[in-house]
Amino acid sequence: MLFAPSAERNFAPITRALEQALPSQGRVLEVASGTGQHIAGLAARFPAIEWIPNDIDRQARRSVAAYKARQGLDNMAEPLGLDVSKADWFQPVT
Repeated sequence: MLFAPSAERNFAPITRALEQALPSQGRVLEVASGTGQHIAGLAARFPAIEWIPNDIDRQARRSVAAYKARQGLDNMAEPLGLDVSKADWFQPVT
């Protein structure tokens, strides 16, 4: 699993901001999931939301999947590899 100290440092402020903005349930697509630390922590904190990680980088997707498996997060999908720089990137998730 990848680890970024900055992700650890900014997790609490991001979580506080999302507590004010997220609906009580729904789906969230994270673009550029990176290490997977944020989405795994958010999936644990907001269990009524379905979290969909995405990263174009294969190593990042492996790390995200490892965080999901390690924490047993049923509300977190397997990571996607969508290239959001392409015009039709959203087609596979609609």
